[in-house]
Amino acid sequence: MDEPHASVEPWWGDLDAAVMACLQAKGALAPHEVGHHVGLSESAAASVLCLLALEGKVRICLVEHVVMRSAETRAA
Repeated sequence: MDEPHASVEPWWGDLDAAVMACLQAKGALAPHEVGHHVGLSESAAASVLCLLALEGKVRICLVEHVVMRSAETRAA
């Protein structure tokens, strides 16, 4: 079994293949761009990319600190 989550749901393999094909065709992309190309939200694409990274199929190279908006920081 090459993909740990392949036995859980068969569509995982299709989703992995779509993301891999997107990256092969387009090159390095941000998670929101991957999501746009394969029909996922940014967070869903990031989750798939993290799983692929754990399997050694992709490499995550950059992360960015998000500055919270002032209204959000006052509410906390």
